[in-house]
Amino acid sequence: MRKIIKDLFFVDKVKIGDEEGLILSDQNGVPVPYDQAKEIVEKLVFFYEGEGAKDFTNEEQQREKLRYYGFDFETDGIFQHRGKPVYEWKEFRRDLKRNWGFDCACCGKKVSSKMDKGYYKLNMGYRFFVGAGMGENLKSEFSCSEDCIKVVWKDVLNQWLTNEGLKKYIQ
Repeated sequence: MRKIIKDLFFVDKVKIGDEEGLILSDQNGVPVPYDQAKEIVEKLVFFYEGEGAKDFTNEEQQREKLRYYGFDFETDGIFQHRGKPVYEWKEFRRDLKRNWGFDCACCGKKVSSKMDKGYYKLNMGYRFFVGAGMGENLKSEFSCSEDCIKVVWKDVLNQWLTNEGLKKYIQ
């Protein structure tokens, strides 16, 4: 949708007599010629007065916000963040002096280095969970299976989407 344009325009405040107004300037600060500026303004008015302009701009703002935070659900799906998987399979270290374990964050199954080969772990950092409003409420970022870690991730993601005002994208 976005295209590279030859000219980049800025809106500058100007004062003519006692009146304050706006003027289009190019990237060098030079005012755009009257006829060209008038054509641009007419196109802007046509767009913003048209049906769907508000919905279109809101939709684009939300998509841009998601991209800013590293999500592109249309291209990558919901299990990618900044082009990387949001979870990974981790094998238990075999050189542990003591067995280590946890309860699955989704189903509650006991997972331990004594009985299991490995586990699934969210790759997202703690700051993301705090930002999602899940800091203290997130039981664990560890799960027993891929199905369970996907459920945990969807819960975290949906909470974050709700907090960010992006409910439309809830999975």
